[in-house]
Amino acid sequence: MNRRYSIQKQAILDALGRLCHPTAQEILEEIKKQYPRISKGTVYRNLNLLEEDDIVKRLFFPGSSDRFDVDVRQHNHILCVRCGRIFDLEPDSMDNIDRQIEQETGFTIIKHDITFQGACPECNRGEHK
Repeated sequence: MNRRYSIQKQAILDALGRLCHPTAQEILEEIKKQYPRISKGTVYRNLNLLEEDDIVKRLFFPGSSDRFDVDVRQHNHILCVRCGRIFDLEPDSMDNIDRQIEQETGFTIIKHDITFQGACPECNRGEHK
């Protein structure tokens, strides 16, 4: 669906470009630096519209706020359980998983979202708080 361009949507996309897998609250705080009067409702409403239009991807993490990604291509994520940062995993690292699941289950895989959890190299070295 092609929706009307708005300054609010562009501000959200700009914030997403500067932040790495932010929550809606983090996006709101970033936008308020330039547009102090923007409301939480405006940010949430526009994030939902951008998601519906496949311009942003909502990421779900158990026990955590949803996060958002401007990279809507098929890819997976790895979450550092120590510092909470989220990293992208390139699609080719999971090249055969869809075909393997199809063969084992008889399903036709349309898409998948996989999140791995672990400790990032910086946290393992004690370099990140």
